[in-house]
Amino acid sequence: MNGYHFGVLCCAWTSGLVLLLNITATIWAATTWSTEGGIGTLQKGNCKHSSNLGFWIHLMINILSTALLGASNYTMQCLASPTRSEIDKAHQRGSSVDIGLPSVRNFWSIARHRKVLWGLLALTTVPLHLLWNSAVFVSLATRDYSAYVVPNDFPQHYTFASADTYGVMAGPYSNSSSAYNATPTGVLNNFNESSQYWSANISNTTSNEFPVADDIGLSQIPNISRTFLSPGSRFEYLSVQDCLRKYIGPIISDRADVLLVSSQNYTFSPENDNGTGGTGGTDTQFSINFPYYDQVYDGGAGQWICSSDQAVGDHSVCDLQRAAQKPNSTVISAWDIHYCWSRLEEEHCQLQYSLLIMIVVSICNAVKLGCMVRIAWRQDSEPLITLGDALVSFLNLPDKTTSGRCLASTDHLNNRKVPISSQYSGESTRAKISIESRGPDFDSMEMEWLPERRFYFGSARKGIWVSCICLCLACLTITSALLGKGLQNFNIVDKSLHGLWTLGFGTVTPQSTIAPIKFKGSWGLLLTVLVSNLPQVLLSLVYLSYNNLFTSMLLAQEWNGYASHRKTLRVTSPFGEQRSTYWLQLPYRYSVPLLIASAALHWLLSQSVFLARVIVLDDMDAEVPDETVSTCGYSNIAIIFVIGLGSLLVLILLGFGFRQYKAIMPLARSCSFTISAACHPPELDTDAALKPVKWGAVEGSGFDDGANQIGHCAFTSFEVLKPVEGRLYA
Repeated sequence: MNGYHFGVLCCAWTSGLVLLLNITATIWAATTWSTEGGIGTLQKGNCKHSSNLGFWIHLMINILSTALLGASNYTMQCLASPTRSEIDKAHQRGSSVDIGLPSVRNFWSIARHRKVLWGLLALTTVPLHLLWNSAVFVSLATRDYSAYVVPNDFPQHYTFASADTYGVMAGPYSNSSSAYNATPTGVLNNFNESSQYWSANISNTTSNEFPVADDIGLSQIPNISRTFLSPGSRFEYLSVQDCLRKYIGPIISDRADVLLVSSQNYTFSPENDNGTGGTGGTDTQFSINFPYYDQVYDGGAGQWICSSDQAVGDHSVCDLQRAAQKPNSTVISAWDIHYCWSRLEEEHCQLQYSLLIMIVVSICNAVKLGCMVRIAWRQDSEPLITLGDALVSFLNLPDKTTSGRCLASTDHLNNRKVPISSQYSGESTRAKISIESRGPDFDSMEMEWLPERRFYFGSARKGIWVSCICLCLACLTITSALLGKGLQNFNIVDKSLHGLWTLGFGTVTPQSTIAPIKFKGSWGLLLTVLVSNLPQVLLSLVYLSYNNLFTSMLLAQEWNGYASHRKTLRVTSPFGEQRSTYWLQLPYRYSVPLLIASAALHWLLSQSVFLARVIVLDDMDAEVPDETVSTCGYSNIAIIFVIGLGSLLVLILLGFGFRQYKAIMPLARSCSFTISAACHPPELDTDAALKPVKWGAVEGSGFDDGANQIGHCAFTSFEVLKPVEGRLYA
């Protein structure tokens, strides 16, 4: 087995290895960890550990996907490459096909069974782009919490110490940003959910003392007490601005209940049960009410902040960003808040997998493997995959439909029907051609040789260049705009490169979720997967266009090289002195970096926008199943890398376009008609395809119309001369 059959067989081995890994991973995950709703959990606990595992797993996924999709693209190009009989039919119809390129245009010229195989390979590529990167994802836990307004002298009389004791400590807290172990000694024993106020039942025994509540057990104390009485709880002092920033996002993962400390003191006065006024009194017990707010994830972010004067002001709509920019204080429900005490919690993350996605990926992988095996072992036709394959075929059996058109180029064929020659007429030295032409210079076979230097830009039509560059620039512009939007997130305080890197590369954080995208249930998960992976499909379309242009430039480079150097032909199945092919038409020094660039971009994109699940925990750290949602996460630093690498690739493409060809030949691009027209060697030059060949004017070969000697140019193993400028050739 040789030629493209061997190449497709190598692709089948690659696909088989990837399939083995996919099936092994799927079975291992399904049998090791239980699933609920098709979702299993690989790891729970530290968020950094979960993110690191997800990082390396996604890197491996993108390596495997690049290998599988590269093998699939190789096979698809082989299927879309025309055979000699298909080329002859196209020329007889007055059209042409592409040679050496991954051409969709050839699809309509190939045999039906190859169309089916090509279609299966194309269809199974789409789910891989849309699903594979979301097979494994990180889930971040957020907490339902409460915000309580307390008087300024409330924390002064509660001991923050490690001992689980009751008592009263006199003296104020120092306003530092440190976190403290807290076991408060006061108790708050009344809670009224309907009025949205918590009440402190206050008793006083002597004048000028802070009221002390009656000692009661923890089981008798409702939600707010757990904030204060949980042994080992840690509280952090926050300024108003920092407090709003910490709690303004939709996801609160590393902290829970918050005490909003008012500037107003509570001074006991039996004459005034509002908690204000003078001092002194006798044994008295009364109740004072303070606002509280229950905050749940699905209810929207920062509802208690929306009750502040800075959030609303003169506007009817709550502006959280406006509230977070107030540096000193804010008024919440008529209480002037000066600082906060925030209860700190450990972040909880889970590394999860979707069993359904892993099964779908394995099925698509298996279909690709079946197609490749079918092609490698049962494909009978010999397609002309590379430029060298086409030259061999046309040199061994010249195409009469292109005879006498040795200088024909794609520029002459644009917007015209390809000329079709008739049979040679007896003793006539010129071939008579029946043509349908729309141009003034296309009515005769002979053409004047007018050499001109060409840039690599000419290797493809202007429309292809414009569409590819515009598509690349549009994607970079949209990505840059999204980056700008992401940097406007007021939860991100440090927006330097170091600060963005600290947030994590492709890491799910409370600061990096797209709040409007929030779906529940299995269908919500599927919808979020499609949304988060849609950029992968767009990137693949851009890359195919990019790769097509690069292949066109290098094909034209090889084509023009035959005018300056005598070389053997590079073919998929070499004989004699012929050379073996590269990765299809691309040399390895180009194809390998392009594959690496494709893998890097897809991986960076998977770290830029990705599936994230948000698991809601109640105040007892128990999961609330009905509240779990699927959303999209993003990483600003990864987006910056995507923009940087994408811009570099566009500049490289444009840089190649400004290069000039070293030699001059008719512009062929990938047109089968132009390639065929250059392959009419002298009759005595037999087996030219097996020898080193060169393109040029062949001495003693041409036509004589009685008035002018008309020369002839061709690929030949004989000696050739440079065509003479201004002379006619046919």
